Amino acid sequence: MGVQFTRDYRLIVDELSDAIRRMGGFYGLLEMSAEQWNLLSDDEQKQCARTLADDVIYALGGSPTVEIGGGVAAYDRRRHVIKLKTGENRVHVVYLM
Repeated sequence: MGVQFTRDYRLIVDELSDAIRRMGGFYGLLEMSAEQWNLLSDDEQKQCARTLADDVIYALGGSPTVEIGGGVAAYDRRRHVIKLKTGENRVHVVYLM
């Protein structure tokens, strides 16, 4: 199945990782506490978020939703987007096409 995209994959991962970093508690998926996360340099945090974004894209290829910290990522196949919803009723949309 997989997530279908035509945009440059690096741009999708960049945008998705930025959105993920705005979600509360996302570092729990990396089995890190807030304290451990805050000990990382900005570059290390960005690299971890990119890895997590790549994993989320892969996971959404087999499941329509993935829980991320206090929110959820959902793949909308019909609209070719990934929607990230936070517990604060915010939605970030990552366009795949």
